[in-house]
Amino acid sequence: MKIAERHNLTLVKELFSDGDFQLNLLEDEDNNLFVSCNTSKPNGIVYFGTTCNLLCEFITKKIALQDLFDKSPSRFVEIVSKHKRAVYSRNDLEIILTNGTKWADQLSEEGFIEIWGC
Repeated sequence: MKIAERHNLTLVKELFSDGDFQLNLLEDEDNNLFVSCNTSKPNGIVYFGTTCNLLCEFITKKIALQDLFDKSPSRFVEIVSKHKRAVYSRNDLEIILTNGTKWADQLSEEGFIEIWGC
């Protein structure tokens, strides 16, 4: 899996957004899937790889958002903050996602994204 560098990614779907938290599905030129979302530690936005199976597990409440990240095939992730952009090895840094303990349907009272054949 390639490194999820934001300038090489195209937005596929905004999965959830409010004033303080955003969760997006992206892809690269080879159709690899990536997710971006807010982090609380370190503070910023993380970009990481995912798979269709992991997304379906998240959407169908088998795993929480932090599990989606923890099971990511990405060894390296990009984290962007107001003052810094850097690529990190996931082995060198503890990354905690904002709303990491929530399942997909807990992010919004109106429900979550449509399920794509999960």
